[in-house]
Amino acid sequence: MVDNSGWGTIVAGSIADVQYAARRLRAAPGFAAVAVLMLAVAIGANTAVFTLLDALYMKPLHAPNAERLVHVYSRGPGGHLGAGFSFDEYGRLARRLQKIDPLAAVTPVAQLHLQTDSGSREVRGEFVTANYFSVLGIAPWQGRWFGAEEDTVTGRDPVVVVSYRLWETVLSSDRASLDRPVRLNGTLMTVVGVTPPGFAGDDVGRGSDVWIPMAMLRTAGYGCEPGRECPSVDALVGRLAKGTDVRSAQVDAESKVLWTASIDGPGHPRRIVVDPIAGADPETRALLRPQMELLLALAVLLLVAACANLAGLVLARGVGRAHEIAIRLSIGASRLRVIRQMAIEGVVLAATALPASLLASRWGVALLSGFYNLDSEGFAHSYDFGMDERVIAHALAIAAATGVLIGILPALHMSRGDVTGQLRGTRGGAGATSERRVQNALVVAQVAMALLFAVAASLLVSSRDTVVAGTHFDPSNVIVFRLRPRLARFTPAQSEALARAVMQRLHGTAGVQAAGMMIGGEGLVWNAANGPTLAVSLPRDRGVDARTLEVNTQDIDSGLFDVLGVPIVAGRAFTDADQSGAAHVAIVNDTLARRLWPRDSAIDRIVVVDGAPSRVVGVVADIQPPNPMAAPLPHLYRPFWQTPATQKEDVRFAVRVAGDPAVALGKIRAVVRLLEPSVPIAEDMPLATQLRLEYAPLFLASRVTLVCGVLALCFSAIALYSSLALSVRRRTREIGIRLAIGARPQTIARGFLKNALTLSAVGIGAGLVAAWIAMQLIQTWLYGVDAHRLSAFATAVAVLVVTTLLAAYVPSRRAAHLDPLVALRDE
Repeated sequence: MVDNSGWGTIVAGSIADVQYAARRLRAAPGFAAVAVLMLAVAIGANTAVFTLLDALYMKPLHAPNAERLVHVYSRGPGGHLGAGFSFDEYGRLARRLQKIDPLAAVTPVAQLHLQTDSGSREVRGEFVTANYFSVLGIAPWQGRWFGAEEDTVTGRDPVVVVSYRLWETVLSSDRASLDRPVRLNGTLMTVVGVTPPGFAGDDVGRGSDVWIPMAMLRTAGYGCEPGRECPSVDALVGRLAKGTDVRSAQVDAESKVLWTASIDGPGHPRRIVVDPIAGADPETRALLRPQMELLLALAVLLLVAACANLAGLVLARGVGRAHEIAIRLSIGASRLRVIRQMAIEGVVLAATALPASLLASRWGVALLSGFYNLDSEGFAHSYDFGMDERVIAHALAIAAATGVLIGILPALHMSRGDVTGQLRGTRGGAGATSERRVQNALVVAQVAMALLFAVAASLLVSSRDTVVAGTHFDPSNVIVFRLRPRLARFTPAQSEALARAVMQRLHGTAGVQAAGMMIGGEGLVWNAANGPTLAVSLPRDRGVDARTLEVNTQDIDSGLFDVLGVPIVAGRAFTDADQSGAAHVAIVNDTLARRLWPRDSAIDRIVVVDGAPSRVVGVVADIQPPNPMAAPLPHLYRPFWQTPATQKEDVRFAVRVAGDPAVALGKIRAVVRLLEPSVPIAEDMPLATQLRLEYAPLFLASRVTLVCGVLALCFSAIALYSSLALSVRRRTREIGIRLAIGARPQTIARGFLKNALTLSAVGIGAGLVAAWIAMQLIQTWLYGVDAHRLSAFATAVAVLVVTTLLAAYVPSRRAAHLDPLVALRDE
């Protein structure tokens, strides 16, 4: 008896098993090609999703000892992390914290107006304390950082550090641009340094391009009035002391913070939060969590389908190996030794597929990362979706686990068969029956998963189409853009004059069919869930009906509904007569009209908006896409020229054009820049593009589910085909005898087709039950579509039936055309 107890023997045996597995793969190139392709897709999909998770949740900054960097946030009464710190609160924490040392202050700004010799543009930036870059531990690419003396006197030192990206694209990589002034928010500032390539700030993914001393915050138009104690610092960035973890730093910070700013309400104090700098900020991570959970679930299901399919293929090939395994067992090999050999064969197969899976993962990352690189306001994000050691380790672990799984499951089954019967060459009996049951169960499971994917894909694609088409508005051929004259230091009168001049110029531009505008602060021109929230109520003389509602409002001009194609349900739209000095009027959406006057018409009713009465002159349709998880929101519109819109906010424009909006966008930009080149044009894009960016989670879910559905359908077809092919191979003698005694080929073929349809029917039944339950989990992404839409289920069933017939055709035809003499002679 061979002694298998020594490690040397085990290693030598394992090497021999690897060599044997490689020879078997070379001997079956067709099987190897199919298996490698399936594993490459399944492992690649999981690796691609993990790459996203790594970038969005785990990847640290490119900085020395980045694992010790932390953010310190202030959690407000409402639970958000942007409540901020006052300058005094930051100063006390910087002096008193022992577990986080040093500590810098950061106030990010989404829009800064940058003017250079080559033109103007909006950029993202951060106001930081002078020690910011030293806390992060990075050195300048060119020039220098701020000096401590440049961050002491308010407004005295207008200096700025720019990103390598901005220096390369806007400043033309010109060394002479250092110590040269640029204008930011109307203030001349001197460029003193350039950050290293790839650095975009401490907020991973946000993508900042300029850094300005905190002492310049008020000069640039932000922060509090002098002498007012309020939270002007959004967050703090620091480095953990050696030997300190995040939890102990959190305890230390809670004991040292002393709140003094006036944001806190009675009984609702702010809370301090210490969070490692890795991936996106905590609120973004929470927002992205449903997407990540869906992607992870789809990738795991696809991997399970691939493993089940390959296990079935290995089991089918095992029919030819049954005699070999029986011989091994009969001459003394242990069952564990046989299982180990087949597990190693699976690992070798997965290792062969690993390079292709890594290539597939890069393609998958390219497909998925596009949904995270740009937001609906047109700002690029800077997430690093590159492959690092965590991604490589994950791919290796998935490949190893998958290889063991697809090898060990068939091995467990085949190694416990009837050795005597296999040596005699007999088939059938309890062992064959058990094998058929396992094979059939794998087929049923794959059909069920394919149907689950098909239903989800059908619903999500329909939901996506609903969003693309718009709900009670037409997004096609519409361009949107935003002007921010306040950043260019325009007075209210200048802002109003600019808005009127732009509208007049747009109406006179060739190809422009209609133009409209709205207040530009919060929200998008078409999104009823956006806009400033104001108190809306009925007059007090209505008694109990005079309850106050918090309603999103938008100030719009008379042309916006025409541009968007929003239907007027009752009454009229605003007109040019609804100007400042005229009687105040308002338009409500259908939901608000039903909420305030459930049994009466809203037209000519009085509604109190932020304390001022207005007469309702129109009711418009709800433009919020219907979703079972979000009821339609009440919304109110006010005439643009009856509110101080241009005195406090920017202006958003919507322009309907003839032809392709992407082509017309350049002409619109030129028209506005010719009129006023000093004001930046931002968030300029076709409305259809903005829709896709705003609903990126839905578009991502629909695309990924559709791709996974197609792959799962292919896997189920392969499973059905291999199962029937195995059945034909097992029953060759039986088929030969039946044909020899007069059975018709059509009867033989129908029998195999019936077997395939039976397996498919069981899988479809299981899939329908699973899909009916699982579709409740994707309701967040369903707009205008019922989660239990019967047409989606019917379509999925029809696709599976057709797939079954196609997969069963070749094995059934082969069985029907067997030569009885050849079949009997072979047996």
